[in-house]
Amino acid sequence: MTAANPKEALESLSRYVRELVVGGFDPISEVRTNARDYAVGDGLPASAAKRIVDAELTRFYKLQRRFPKVTDNDRLDAAFAELNRSGIVALQNYLCCGTCASREIHEVMAERRDAGKLVRGYTSYDVQSTWAATDGHGIALNYGSPKRGRKAAEAIGHEVVAVLRKHGLDARWEGNWDNRIMVELRWQRRRRPPRASSPN
Repeated sequence: MTAANPKEALESLSRYVRELVVGGFDPISEVRTNARDYAVGDGLPASAAKRIVDAELTRFYKLQRRFPKVTDNDRLDAAFAELNRSGIVALQNYLCCGTCASREIHEVMAERRDAGKLVRGYTSYDVQSTWAATDGHGIALNYGSPKRGRKAAEAIGHEVVAVLRKHGLDARWEGNWDNRIMVELRWQRRRRPPRASSPN
């Protein structure tokens, strides 16, 4: 991909870096590598990526200091941990899109069953949903069951919604397999603060 001009390329790179930094899943070393590759692919110098990553990290850590004691992301982490303990495979930021995640998650369930773990169903949201959430649009959860049929999948959906709400999250779902579970939340995923001797 090549942007129309350097200004557009810089704006595109800035948006991309901000999504990675605020998303909170990619280690900073990977953010730097991905930003550099993105910049070079758009005809920008690698130094532009470093400058933008440094600026976005500085901005993010200032914002993080003002996060509440318990954020919606903390609640989401707690809800997903409970679902995993209950036998529902719950994965965050899983693969590029919902289609790939719905296909590949069956392999994850099989691996957990092979390891002797209880597996009753699954739920997940993908990278695209993470990026949407960083822009204030919430997340969309896929869900399902190893058993065939709508009723089995919908039963898992009801459990997922109940656990999300138990942890104080605004989960909305129409109760049928034709719709994903929508979670409205303020995206504030924490990053480990940098050491004093390092910008990372």
